[in-house]
Amino acid sequence: MRLTRLLVQNGFLVLDDADETAVLENIHRRSREDEATLSLTILPTLACNFRCTYCYEGAPDARHMGRDVEEALVAFTRDRLRRGGRLSVTWFGGEPLLNKSAIDTLSMAFHSLCEERGAGYDAGIITNGYHLDKETATWLAGLKVKTAQVTLDGPPDIHDRRRPLASGGPTFGTIINNLKAAADILEITVRVNVDDTNSDSMGRFLDLMVEEGVADKVGFYPGHTTAYTSTCGNVAGQCLGGEEFSLVSLEMSLALTERGLPDGSLPSARNLPCGAVRRENFVITPSGGIAVCWNHVAAPEKFVGHLIEPPTEDMERNKRRWSAFDPFALECGDCQVLPICMGACPDVYFEKNRLACLGWKHHPDEHLLNYYRLRTLQQQAEMSREFQVIVAALKKKKSSSS
Repeated sequence: MRLTRLLVQNGFLVLDDADETAVLENIHRRSREDEATLSLTILPTLACNFRCTYCYEGAPDARHMGRDVEEALVAFTRDRLRRGGRLSVTWFGGEPLLNKSAIDTLSMAFHSLCEERGAGYDAGIITNGYHLDKETATWLAGLKVKTAQVTLDGPPDIHDRRRPLASGGPTFGTIINNLKAAADILEITVRVNVDDTNSDSMGRFLDLMVEEGVADKVGFYPGHTTAYTSTCGNVAGQCLGGEEFSLVSLEMSLALTERGLPDGSLPSARNLPCGAVRRENFVITPSGGIAVCWNHVAAPEKFVGHLIEPPTEDMERNKRRWSAFDPFALECGDCQVLPICMGACPDVYFEKNRLACLGWKHHPDEHLLNYYRLRTLQQQAEMSREFQVIVAALKKKKSSSS
């Protein structure tokens, strides 16, 4: 009876007449309309010092965010941030650290506004890592930026070919040195964009990270290289299919744990496919354009609004398109991985008329077994830590009594 109650409390057993899909759909719709958190992805610049082979943003635009846009953004935030709510900011680009001035000015304005409204605040940055030295990491931490995502695409011979400087020079060595200096200041995650040209190098890459003393200071996860726009269509032939990427994800999970490194890829229930379908989620470009999807930062025809210019019919049409995305009206409604996927990427569905299904759909048994394996490793680690505490307490007691 106690076991039955435990299974019911955790959702493993439900009543025969329970409609779990209806419950999930209700949670999904409430999450879309939630106004408690205002999420802003801000591009202080579209300029970039890298020329990545698969970049979907197109030819680099050196435009920095001007003072007029900064002021309009602060006013926009003031209008939408609820008293007692939360402001969540992600700095993006281009390379956001090429315009530190805007990050500094806007951060200070946001801090003041949140204090005035009694609102919470969190911030992170997505950067190529080339300028993320110790001084910059310390400066970011002072602006309440807690997390950073940096991309490394494999060992130097592979990474430097895929993610070179605009001059063609290498970037791997500088990024590694910066990770060593910044990882004790910021919580850093390393994204590894994977396709057919580097998928077999993950073991060699992780070995190098261990050798460099970086592996135990950061987290790792594979990113699925996808030709989101025509700009990156030149790499479409190299992109892995969903089933292939699913296998790569499993291989990387094994590679991490074989080296004693944590794998943070355990899925959890999600209410939305991504933030783009939330009412209070906005992507702000240097010109003041408002998008909802990161893939559209260099595509004004896909904006849903503007901080300075009046709205257009196209913007209203784009806004309605995103509002209409409904995973429960698609084949997702009958999918066993719906609670951890929720329709995946809406933009892929809009542009390619297909679903970008989560890896778990392709190899569910293997992913479930890997989930069990990872949770077992976590529990063993927790038991080990608890036992260390017990032993330390016993030693202390013995020392004090002698």
